[in-house]
Amino acid sequence: MREKGKECVFKDTMEHTRLILKVRDELYPIRSCAIKTILERARVSGNALNKVQKTELAQILNYCMKVAGGDALLRFCEDKISAVHGGDASDDAVLSSVPYNRNVALQQMRKMTEEYTKE
Repeated sequence: MREKGKECVFKDTMEHTRLILKVRDELYPIRSCAIKTILERARVSGNALNKVQKTELAQILNYCMKVAGGDALLRFCEDKISAVHGGDASDDAVLSSVPYNRNVALQQMRKMTEEYTKE
């Protein structure tokens, strides 16, 4: 992320979600659409979460993420995290990036399905 762009992205985040995710000593701003998957990953839910202050929500998430453990896949969009998915072998998987070819994509999906069902 360019420094000028990074500054704008963090400023925008502080005006909206006010949440930052630290991963391997790097800070990443969080989009509002990522909050649902972060809550799922932290294994926390409830209507009261919508009513707490952002600082309290951050504390709750920090506590819950420590005990949730496991790996995660981060989805980025415009220099912000837009989703946090399960990254363990039994969770979500990343398909390799190739120029889109419907037949190749279908073959890749079949192969992954076969590997998954063997486990």
